[in-house]
Amino acid sequence: MTEWCLEHPWMTFILLLVLFSSLKIHFGVGAWQKEIRLANRIHELEEILCPCEQHDWVKVGQKMVGGTGHGDEQCIERYVCRKCKKEKEV
Repeated sequence: MTEWCLEHPWMTFILLLVLFSSLKIHFGVGAWQKEIRLANRIHELEEILCPCEQHDWVKVGQKMVGGTGHGDEQCIERYVCRKCKKEKEV
């Protein structure tokens, strides 16, 4: 299958196009538009609470991951924004 895709890249493109079209028909155009509207609304609300992504991060926890137990673990710290409650791990 892989060799065929490499020999005929235009056919691969057509197959991907057909697959995408079938997914669009399966989920419906309305569902895609609704999902895009919701994502835009979430971004809009985040901008109201924390304009220009100026979050007020507060450290709420940390965990050690990986390593062999000889001091080569990594510390993953968890932060939450006070205003919008957005979470991130660093």
